Amino acid sequence: MVERCDVSAAMRGKGWKHGGLIIAGGLPVVCDCVVHDCKGNGIVVSGDSQAIVQGCVCRNNDWCGVVSADTSAPLVVKCVCEWNKKHGVAVAGKSTAQMEECRCTENGKCGVWAGGDCAPVVVKSVCERNRKYGIETKSESTARIRECQCSDNGSFGVACGCASAPMVVACVCNRNKCGVRVRGNSRAWIEGCECNENEDCGVYCVGESITMIFFFFFKHLGLDKRHCQRIRISSGTPTRIVVQVRIVEQYPHAASEPQGQDSRRGM
Repeated sequence: MVERCDVSAAMRGKGWKHGGLIIAGGLPVVCDCVVHDCKGNGIVVSGDSQAIVQGCVCRNNDWCGVVSADTSAPLVVKCVCEWNKKHGVAVAGKSTAQMEECRCTENGKCGVWAGGDCAPVVVKSVCERNRKYGIETKSESTARIRECQCSDNGSFGVACGCASAPMVVACVCNRNKCGVRVRGNSRAWIEGCECNENEDCGVYCVGESITMIFFFFFKHLGLDKRHCQRIRISSGTPTRIVVQVRIVEQYPHAASEPQGQDSRRGM
């Protein structure tokens, strides 16, 4: 166990795997550490590690706060990643990282970034006031994003791109440029989310993306700053199904993850 350590000013190496605290395998526990002002990333989990990273603060690093790469499957719980120059948390390769109750705020790019063939699970986390996106999924990522707060970001609350196939369930995406944006060849499933007071629209579908939208909640009044449409679909975008979009004054309890998740594979 690595506990209550202060790590700073680590030298930069090559690639994504350099950082202040590097975990290259095994099942270590890193608890209540502060990793800050490193020339690379804060904490890097790689190889096939199943590390537990709990209660750590990764702040003001030159790259990302936490990186999960290769086939690693770390559990990242109640961590704070703020003021990093790139992403708060970056998940790459075939990683299946799980994040719970983390706070990724005021980072130079995204709160959470998921790329490659990774399949992270991000639950009950706050990704706010980041310069670019709250959460971004790219490449062929199959991220599961549930009950997250993705508001007040510089661009989009949740951005789904490339050939990613994320599920975004019961999230709040308010006061961004756009609440949720789906583009490229992304196949996104969006359910039970709240998008209000965004500068442009609640959901924006563009490109060759195919989006499933269920039980989407918008406040009846004060929709956004310019009173734009709630869902905007660009011409030629093959969005297959938009069902049960509701205009409500108050939001029901957060939706549970949908049953029959594999049905979207046939879209």
